[in-house]
Amino acid sequence: MPNIKSQKKRMRQTEKRTLRNRAEKTRIKTYVSYFQEALEKRDAKKAEELLSLVAKYIDKAVAKGIIHKNRAADKKSRLAKKLALLKKEVSEEEKAKEAQEVKEEAKEVKEVKKEKKTRKRKTKEEKKAAPKKKAASKKKETKKKS
Repeated sequence: MPNIKSQKKRMRQTEKRTLRNRAEKTRIKTYVSYFQEALEKRDAKKAEELLSLVAKYIDKAVAKGIIHKNRAADKKSRLAKKLALLKKEVSEEEKAKEAQEVKEEAKEVKEVKKEKKTRKRKTKEEKKAAPKKKAASKKKETKKKS
């Protein structure tokens, strides 16, 4: 323990500052973990919002001298890269899903066309068969009359 009055004051101030700095660093780590969770859940919108919050808190910490500006820039850059990678993966997955849906729709269209063709064939065959029946029934009627 210091004996000098100014040193005692310095110790009190250092303790306060240490607690404040620790709280600020903890807040940054907490929001970074939230950001990581959003990345794991593949929620790009939430991750983007959290990235802006993390960047804000990191910038405040730099302004207060809690962390070094180069370390802050590095951290923000790494997080931004992760977000960009997630967005790219999500967009590729969406494109793949869309392509799959287009293929399925094309299959359905083909099946519908096939059905229409078979219906047309059946109706043509029925029309061809129908006059023969009528002719046969007319012959029977003429025989009955005579």
